[in-house]
Amino acid sequence: MTVMGLDERLKAVAVALAHLPTAPYHEHQIRAEAVRQLQGLPHVKLRQDRYGNLIAHYRNRPQRGQALALVAHLDHPGFSIPDATFRKRKCAEFLGGVAPEYFQPQSVLFFNRKSPAPLGAGTLQRVDWSQPQKKAYFNEPFPKDAEFGMWDLPVARFANDRFINRNCDDLVGAATIIALLADLSRSDARGEVYGLLTRAEEVGFHGALAILKASPALPRIPILSLETSNARGFAKIGAGPILRVGDRTSIFTPSVTAWMQAGLEEIKKKQPSAVYQRLLMGGGTCEATVFQQAGYPAGALCVALKNYHNMGLRSRIAAEAVSLADWQGLYALLRYLAMEATPYRAPAVRPKLVGRLAAMQKEALPKLQATRHYFK
Repeated sequence: MTVMGLDERLKAVAVALAHLPTAPYHEHQIRAEAVRQLQGLPHVKLRQDRYGNLIAHYRNRPQRGQALALVAHLDHPGFSIPDATFRKRKCAEFLGGVAPEYFQPQSVLFFNRKSPAPLGAGTLQRVDWSQPQKKAYFNEPFPKDAEFGMWDLPVARFANDRFINRNCDDLVGAATIIALLADLSRSDARGEVYGLLTRAEEVGFHGALAILKASPALPRIPILSLETSNARGFAKIGAGPILRVGDRTSIFTPSVTAWMQAGLEEIKKKQPSAVYQRLLMGGGTCEATVFQQAGYPAGALCVALKNYHNMGLRSRIAAEAVSLADWQGLYALLRYLAMEATPYRAPAVRPKLVGRLAAMQKEALPKLQATRHYFK
């Protein structure tokens, strides 16, 4: 059954996640909700790696080679109050990619790991761009016990074909994984799907880089990055989910892309009104690049996003929005790949990370370890 163009279970998961605040290194509440929704489901096992990433594994009488993995991140650009020195100076660090012209005086809500309710609000005064660390200064002292902040924007609104929220990136991907695993479990479906819910993607794929150090290692199966991506160029909101052939950094594994496209074409045979877009989304780099460079067969799917990273018209901060029909099309494809498609097969290779990604991984690991106590 669908509600307003979206599967009812998927909608319920999305609304639950939408009411939970998040920011890089502050994904505690949204991660806890993922655990709550998946824990105890038949055929689903959960584990947390030592960096705080959540790995969910559904396995129920799979065919040979039927396994696949889906990856989405739990964070969104936001403000972090790292220590007492920052607090005393009414200063927070902004984590994530937002253009300088958007940092005008406006309201920010502050939270901690214990409650989804805001502890209070502050008005952004200015941002210091002289250092790599973006320091945001506020007019008022921070609320007591505040740890991080998000722009003061609408939460979980539905209007016609749109889902409007302070963070669709990457709530859409995370909710899709949670709903799909629950759907497989309740259907007692044959298959094998890993759901990788990562931390700190917005500051350089830290969670994805850390998962490569997980023990036991992920099997050499196709890994599909699920994202929302800026509606620019040929990408249109409402024109169907996007089969993402590559990003700014790399072209994804062609055989994985072909496998997903075959699935989309099979869906079109059964439902002629189904549509999709096949595009290179070069506005940024996604987690598929990380796994591909580590030797995994990798692909990506996304839905076109309005107000990417909350950057709206006329340099105004605004809520993000996606098409419900696009999102439902993405979900339908993943159900097909997990339950009906001919299994993907590819040769296994295992090269090492090199160059910039290797350096980024080295930087990511201690930062994630330093904040892992939040998830005990």
